[in-house]
Amino acid sequence: MNYFFKISMLIVTLGFTSYSWAFQCESHTSFGVPSSADQLLCRQGYALGYSYEHRGPVWVQYSVSKESVEASCSSQPNFRNDPEIPEEYQSTSHDYTNSGYDRGHMAPRATIDFSCASETESVLYSNASPQDPGLNQVGWRKLEELIRSWTKQRQNLFVITGAIFRGNKRIRDRVSVPSHYYKIVYDPARKESISFLFPNEPLATYDLYKGIVTLSEINNFRSQNLSLMFDVVKEYRELNF
Repeated sequence: MNYFFKISMLIVTLGFTSYSWAFQCESHTSFGVPSSADQLLCRQGYALGYSYEHRGPVWVQYSVSKESVEASCSSQPNFRNDPEIPEEYQSTSHDYTNSGYDRGHMAPRATIDFSCASETESVLYSNASPQDPGLNQVGWRKLEELIRSWTKQRQNLFVITGAIFRGNKRIRDRVSVPSHYYKIVYDPARKESISFLFPNEPLATYDLYKGIVTLSEINNFRSQNLSLMFDVVKEYRELNF
């Protein structure tokens, strides 16, 4: 696709503000952003689009390398409030405690803990999303392990994780509970991708393959065209990425 046509389509589809964000977070937004958001957060290990309405992230994305996933700080900090988010729109420990939902890392700590500063940024509540424990601690965790393994094999990958909200379920009448999560893994060198879409419910590791979808299917589900972000020549439909 012609580069300038692609840029023009991104402006039309996502809006000029979203497009301009692509120049603010270096490698983490080098392909653009999935959608607009109330606040863009640029971290060492990821970029994040935050929603004031949902009091949580609508998407995160990050560029990872073999070197970065093999490095580890392992200081294991606890979750903490994010002072960059206006106080009235923050999620906090009170929202999650005894809610029945995990504090799901949208940008996974075990993937971006290449420095202690980056690891600490991964446990800000702005990076947390209410995930069913049977998803977060089982199938989703296995998927993130697979992505780290794929990164070591392929050297460099670009990952987007997004939350989809269908319905009005909230914890403490404050933090929206996503109905679904999606994850897109893109290899920019080979122009290959694999995409996943899961409901926010328990997922066994052996059922991971059932969530493999195409970019078009994610586009249709969330009504925004993520295909414009990537030049994909092959989409994988099996876990042998």
